[in-house]
Amino acid sequence: MSLPVTAFRAAASLAPTLALVLALLPPHAARAADGGELTFTFTTGADDLRGGNVSGTGNNVGIALVTRDGRTVRAFRNLNESRTWGGGSTQTVTRTFPGTLDQVAAVEVSVSDRMKADIFEQPDTWSLDRLRIVVRLAGAERTLLDATPRAALTAGAAPLRLALAAPLRDRCATDDGCDDGLFCNGVERCVVASAPGALRECRAGTPVACGGGQQCDEASNRCQAARVDRDGDGAASILSGGDDCDDEDPRRFPGNVEVCDANGFDEDCDFGTGGARDVDRDGHTDAMCFNWGPPRR
Repeated sequence: MSLPVTAFRAAASLAPTLALVLALLPPHAARAADGGELTFTFTTGADDLRGGNVSGTGNNVGIALVTRDGRTVRAFRNLNESRTWGGGSTQTVTRTFPGTLDQVAAVEVSVSDRMKADIFEQPDTWSLDRLRIVVRLAGAERTLLDATPRAALTAGAAPLRLALAAPLRDRCATDDGCDDGLFCNGVERCVVASAPGALRECRAGTPVACGGGQQCDEASNRCQAARVDRDGDGAASILSGGDDCDDEDPRRFPGNVEVCDANGFDEDCDFGTGGARDVDRDGHTDAMCFNWGPPRR
């Protein structure tokens, strides 16, 4: 079925708008953790892994990544793909995973029940001498587990649990989760962690570099002429884009507290405000509290 001509034209007219909206989105607005790869390296002892039968089911090895309380984070079944792993052999299998591996505290290795061909068939036992698991994220890799259990696993029995040295803690999952809301210090990223105990962590951004005579302004999210504060009162001069009406006197700056003085000195750069003193309590402010303007010199 084809679209009506009018519908086609309407869709075509929206394409430039959609492209513009996508272009205006921050580069990390919808970036999520893309996951990575897990590489399992098994070393079989004297007793081989029989593998599946013609039906595709059987004594096959599976691995589950679990939390400290036994909750499964990721499960990988039939890693041998129904093939036999001979005694004394080393096999390497790679699998991808989406998202994160947060709070993984242990690895459980199990052998599935074989579909028995006859009444004399017995569940298989497999000797696992060594298991190494490597995590790859964004081109970097980390060893998740390197254990030598030298254990005999019987099909259908309880899984073998191998604890990690410490639970994995993904300190972030997306770039957005690292955003501190500031512009001038650059864009924070969720990256592969540099220290053990986590796979991902937040990395500080690169501060915005401005040209000569300019500085990054957090309020406007852009570079602008550097502001000058000659008197060191924390307020930049009006000439440099600030709001200090007198950048040669540290007693005068916006937000300062007005006081009553004989000279009518303006402390807050606002002639419309004044101090508050009513010694005789007649409800009228002392005339001395009126701001006459800049100090007389």
